[in-house]
Amino acid sequence: MLSALAYVLQRAMAQQKMIESAKLAPMPDLVQSNKDVAINFFGDMEICTRKGVLSERFFNSPKSSRVVTYIILNPKTAHPPLEIYHALWPEECVEPEVASRNIRGYIYRFRQTFSLICDFPLIESTPSGYRLNPNLNIITDVQQFDRLIDGARQATSVVQKINLMKKAVMLYRGPIFRGAEDEHWIISQVSLYRLRYVSLINELLSSLSEIRDYHWDIG
Repeated sequence: MLSALAYVLQRAMAQQKMIESAKLAPMPDLVQSNKDVAINFFGDMEICTRKGVLSERFFNSPKSSRVVTYIILNPKTAHPPLEIYHALWPEECVEPEVASRNIRGYIYRFRQTFSLICDFPLIESTPSGYRLNPNLNIITDVQQFDRLIDGARQATSVVQKINLMKKAVMLYRGPIFRGAEDEHWIISQVSLYRLRYVSLINELLSSLSEIRDYHWDIG
């Protein structure tokens, strides 16, 4: 009995510490309402809401993080559990029931942690599978990066173009989902955005040279 009570107390203290740590983290300007969710994938994954920020280490489950990342980066449809499992771990031979049960467990674990910073679920269960909650305003830094680059291409002046490109450069903090950057299911996106970043830097430096601005520091 004492061992069980000690375990429960330890878990409660760990959870409280996690909540306080999340609340101390800064929130991005994009988060204004309780339905706004900003997600960073460049470098290490972070999920930001009005209540705070959770980084990947708070989930304490690499597989949960991978499942959620897969769903977020492929948001246009609901994903059946078997599809997710085979997409992430095609080399593992398990029964369909086991694979589905594992995915449910990973989603459940993520939901428990995400509930610390949001009153609404990020991932919904549907008859077709798991999907992002359509009632939340979800924006990722990958989406912002693409929009800034598109805006720079359509800019009407060199100065406007440079300012948009600088903002895009600041968003890129490293490869997408750095903890899994070499895994088959995400490596194509990692490579794509690495090339886009290099191309962006070259174009930015060229534009700065055009207006004879030689003092910009990538930082």
